[in-house]
Amino acid sequence: MKKRILTILITSALLLTACGNTASNTDTSGVSDAETGAPATDAETEEKMELTYYIRSPYNTEETQQGSEYTALADAKAAADDIAQLGYVVFDSDGNIAYNPC
Repeated sequence: MKKRILTILITSALLLTACGNTASNTDTSGVSDAETGAPATDAETEEKMELTYYIRSPYNTEETQQGSEYTALADAKAAADDIAQLGYVVFDSDGNIAYNPC
């Protein structure tokens, strides 16, 4: 019983730490122009269309990737929300954090 409680406490602490550390590193480069209110140029629109999104641990390694590549940020966000308690976040193809559900 003591081992189980200790395991739960350690796991909870690790998840809180992972969420806390990535939240401070979140940038807004994955935010669309519609969300920021800035007008989109043709070059920006074309660049954003080429982005792919990955759901990975905060370490952003291929070994921790969940699911496949996503071409729409909304789809990646929905999938990340389902496993947010595990500390996974959405990265864009440039390696920037596009969404952190924590």
